[in-house]
Amino acid sequence: DLPSRERLSQFLILPPFQRAGHGQELYNTMYHTLSQPANVREFTVEDPNEAFDDLRDFCDLLHLRSTNPDFASLRINTHLPADQLTSATDIPTHLIVPLETRNNVMHRTKIMQRQFDRLVEMHTLSFIPPLHRNKSRLTRREKASNENDKAFYIWRLYVKQRLYIFNRDQLAQLEREERIEK
Repeated sequence: DLPSRERLSQFLILPPFQRAGHGQELYNTMYHTLSQPANVREFTVEDPNEAFDDLRDFCDLLHLRSTNPDFASLRINTHLPADQLTSATDIPTHLIVPLETRNNVMHRTKIMQRQFDRLVEMHTLSFIPPLHRNKSRLTRREKASNENDKAFYIWRLYVKQRLYIFNRDQLAQLEREERIEK
């Protein structure tokens, strides 16, 4: 009855059975089974490889979009105060995608924070048309007249903040110019 974190190690689908939906079915079954008990606080995957990460992203994204209206309604907020987007201030991730909504959905679904943040990024990017996902269109950044260009610029800031926090220790060891490039 004590709070716990359920961990799923990787599983193996033998070659003759790959690309038939078995991995998706197995992952969904494990997620629903392991996250059901009330004492479970978080569902994690132990050291996933890239293929497993892709499978997990796909399954979790489909699950959240179909079962959680709060998650399905998340969008990039393009109406941020100008003083929040200066180079002297931290990126206001709590304003870009509402922090309270993110936390509520994350705790209800029991998905670990790093995975949940990746899902939010994928979900919000899917609402920006591919034509507007180009760095060369970002000439005026947050002042762009096109709402999709503005959304992509702000989405990039949102993603960069997560990546910076995740890689902070490695980046701190680099020279300033190299850190900016990375």
